Amino acid sequence: MEYLTYLLTPVFTEYFLLCVVGVVVVVTLLLFIVLIVHKIHVESQAQTLRMLKDRYTSSIKKSARINKPARPIEFVALCEVVIDMMFKVNVTMVEQLRTIARGYGIVDYYRKSLGSRSWVKRYRAVEKLGFLKLPECKPFYHSILEREKDLHVISKTIWALSLISGEEDLPVINKFMVDPLFASSKYKAYIYTNIISAFRERGEEGVFLKFLSGFMEDETLSVLLKKDMIEACGDGGLHSAKETIITCFRRFHDIPEMRISCIRALERICAGDAHSLITEGLGDTDWRVRAVAAKDAYICPPDIIEPLEKALYDQNYHVRINAAQALKQMGEKGRAVLNRNTKSNDRFVRDVTNYVLAEKNYA
Repeated sequence: MEYLTYLLTPVFTEYFLLCVVGVVVVVTLLLFIVLIVHKIHVESQAQTLRMLKDRYTSSIKKSARINKPARPIEFVALCEVVIDMMFKVNVTMVEQLRTIARGYGIVDYYRKSLGSRSWVKRYRAVEKLGFLKLPECKPFYHSILEREKDLHVISKTIWALSLISGEEDLPVINKFMVDPLFASSKYKAYIYTNIISAFRERGEEGVFLKFLSGFMEDETLSVLLKKDMIEACGDGGLHSAKETIITCFRRFHDIPEMRISCIRALERICAGDAHSLITEGLGDTDWRVRAVAAKDAYICPPDIIEPLEKALYDQNYHVRINAAQALKQMGEKGRAVLNRNTKSNDRFVRDVTNYVLAEKNYA
């Protein structure tokens, strides 16, 4: 009890508080010093990186001799310069830049970085190699996908592989794509868009079309994944996939998501052939299909105006507003229909037509 009484005395309490305040002050000062040193270091690294990038850019443009990188920051600088220039030059120069990447140890540097315990470093290494689009990295990407556990690195590796993919790579990519929980639908469509571009650059568009037809027939693949492939055909401008898209629209007549993707894809790649799909879509039992068909109907010939006018009286709000917007874009004939319906007995039709016409001052 006497010891506890001593601890509670004013003198001891004051001494204790002074010690605590002293420790807090010292720690705060140390943290402030560390922050300043770190800031100076980061700024110095950024300045050095900019200087190196300027030097490498000037040397490459002048075809001058480049000193082989020795420090990590030099590899990073040269790699970034090569990647930046690859997006701004012609095909011949791109191959020269890839030769620089191979000859100056950039590829080897980033391949070694993939042995890091940090998933961030492995992720960045795959990203840099992916931008270089080196065909010889294919086996390496396959090995990463076999052993890698981190989802971020796996996703980035699939992206890198998609940029240079060939026939032998599609089964490997699909092995991950079939998992509905692996990634979003948008990501999967993006990957297949990269694949389309890779085949097209090599003049193998017909080869990809055969695979695409096979994928659509494959019962083991989910309809949602097939939908993503169709979306990619539209995003990638694959005109030769027109017949496959039309076939899928008819085959998957009871799946609204697939029919929507088919309409959108065909509208993007060949508007003239989308007319039949849009006409049929306007009469679909699912309001989502009707809404998308109405939205894209503006690309059709004038004979679509009559079905669009009927769509103004659809039970669904989205179908009505999309039909009105499409009519607005179809010239004088479409605007004449809107003007006529401003006196409709349907209150909503009157409101939506007046709103659409007033939007562009066509009334």
